[in-house]
Amino acid sequence: MVTVVTRVRTDADARVAWAVGSHPSVGKTGMLGRKPPPSWRDVVVPAAALPAPDIVVDPDPTDPGLVVTRGPSDRPGITFASPEGLARALTARLGGSATPSWTVPGAPLRAGESRPFPEPVGHLWADDEAVPCDSQFAAAGAFTTDHMVVTVDDRDFLDTVCLAAGVVVCSLDISSPTPVWEYADRYVEACESLGLVFAEADLDDPASSGGL
Repeated sequence: MVTVVTRVRTDADARVAWAVGSHPSVGKTGMLGRKPPPSWRDVVVPAAALPAPDIVVDPDPTDPGLVVTRGPSDRPGITFASPEGLARALTARLGGSATPSWTVPGAPLRAGESRPFPEPVGHLWADDEAVPCDSQFAAAGAFTTDHMVVTVDDRDFLDTVCLAAGVVVCSLDISSPTPVWEYADRYVEACESLGLVFAEADLDDPASSGGL
């Protein structure tokens, strides 16, 4: 099993360490920047206990190993393990014919292209792929003219799962920065295994929905 060190700056980062360490494909996870709670000792340990990790989450230039990041990186590993990456992975699964969309914190727009996210996010307007939203909930999905595949969840939970799923799909033979949508099927399945629920709907029939 691979060993992982997660750099923790926020409570959401700590949740990533727990989610990664709890996944059956990953060994114990080291926590850097915060002491793990004693009740986590079977899953998460101090980073010093894992001096040579295979994978580093949220990397520092001095860290060894592959990296998993929420955005771009110039180091070998998985990049865009985030709602953006998930939206693009869902688009890749639809053959690239869809438009990826994901919410970002901000005041909702009053006009633009329609993004009929399910509640509790609800309908939003967009002028880009990143859609401003002032809710505590967040969404990521892929839209065609008549169909959507989307997930909606607590913002921190969605961000946590997207990052943790990047670790699950990160293989030791990666030799360059690789966005999650290059592993679209595996990445979406990893997000599901970590707790995200996806829905499909035909946009001309809002009552139509089901599992991915």
